[in-house]
Amino acid sequence: MYLQHFGLKNNPLGKEGKTTVDEEQYQKLKPTLDNLLLTRGVGLVTGESGVGKTRGIRNWINTLNPHTCKIIYQPDTQFGSFCIYRQLAEKLGLELLSRYSTMWRNVKQELSHCYHEKKITPIWILDEAQQLPQKFLADLPLFLNHNCDTEDIMVLLLVGSPRLFHTLQKQAFEPLVSRIQFHFEWEAIEDLGHFKQVLQSAFELAGAQTTLMSETGLQMIHLATKGRLRYANRIITQCLQEAASQNINHIPDDIIKNVIEGLRSITH
Repeated sequence: MYLQHFGLKNNPLGKEGKTTVDEEQYQKLKPTLDNLLLTRGVGLVTGESGVGKTRGIRNWINTLNPHTCKIIYQPDTQFGSFCIYRQLAEKLGLELLSRYSTMWRNVKQELSHCYHEKKITPIWILDEAQQLPQKFLADLPLFLNHNCDTEDIMVLLLVGSPRLFHTLQKQAFEPLVSRIQFHFEWEAIEDLGHFKQVLQSAFELAGAQTTLMSETGLQMIHLATKGRLRYANRIITQCLQEAASQNINHIPDDIIKNVIEGLRSITH
């Protein structure tokens, strides 16, 4: 109901509707991802929680041809190796087996079948990858070894916090690091002007016909979120709800201030 009050189709920074990303960073990442798709191999995208890296990946996925690319997205990465490969097997439509070695072999065979017979490139995206077990990361190069390591048949994209990058610096993960073709650090939007542009675009895509927040209000949100879009979405959503409940056709600074203070009391 609060969205209708402002004539909006969806939350400006929400997951529904057309996804809003930091276009400046996305345009830097997209060619790198496109090259990874051509060469196949491993890519690494890191960034602090809430900065928008998964949004960027999702935008790239939406540009891909579903007839030539098979997207396998797994965000549940905190489990053991067996569970992770079992999830992969399930997404590939394979019979779920209890024997690890058989499942491992079947998954590799299916990936090879996808690439060679179906002419489809598997794209395996492991999100929140900083939670992956270290044994899984250490054994991953063995899984990626196809045909005596003479060919690359899939794309593996590791997406996680900066902690993932630091973990991979350990010597045990050198075989995996040697396969990584690029590392992209998705950053929070530190520049206020850039932050305003992203929010303005988000409101326009959501259907806003007028400016709903003052310059001061935008500055408060930028300062409170440190340029992280997920947290900005939480503040803006609550502000829209509160303003609608008061039958106000814009978002006053005092509502923004109160929402920020309320959320701060929850997180501290």
